[in-house]
Amino acid sequence: MSQCENYHKIAAAIASHIAIFDVQTGQRVQTYKAHSQRVNAVHSHPANSYLVVSGSSDKTMRVWDLRSPIAVQIYQAHDDAVTCVRMAGNESYLVSVAKDNTTKIWDWNKPSLLHVIKYVAPKMISYNNEGTKFISCAHYALRYDAISAALLATF
Repeated sequence: MSQCENYHKIAAAIASHIAIFDVQTGQRVQTYKAHSQRVNAVHSHPANSYLVVSGSSDKTMRVWDLRSPIAVQIYQAHDDAVTCVRMAGNESYLVSVAKDNTTKIWDWNKPSLLHVIKYVAPKMISYNNEGTKFISCAHYALRYDAISAALLATF
C-alpha cells in the first residue's frame, strides 16, 4: 500500500490488480488490471504522486500514471517473483527485489537496467531525501549508492 495523488488517494495491491482508494471516503475510485499474477508490492513516486510502480509474481514490474488506464512502462524484471519495489524521490531510480535473490537498479526515465546486485534480496528498501542512496533491510541493513551500486555501509 502506498499514498499517492498528493496523499488524497491510496494505491493497494489486491490479487493481480491495483486498487486506488479515496482517503476521505474510503471508496475504491479506480482499479488497474495490473498483472497476470499476484501483485506483491506497490509504491508511489515521492515527488510525482501520479506515478506508481507495481511488482508481481509474474516476474514483471509496471510503472503506472494514475491519469491513464494502462501501464506506461513494463519491465521483464526478474527470473522469479518481484517482492519489493521503490521509486526514488528526486531522481529517476527504481529498485526492484525478487525471489531470484537479486536487487536491480533501474532508470525508469530511459528505461534501462543500471545494476544488478546478486545475493541481496531485502524485505524493505528506503531512499535518502535526494534519491541517490538507498538502504535495504533484511537480516541487516545495507546502504548502497544508487548510481554505482557500490556498497557504502553495513549496519
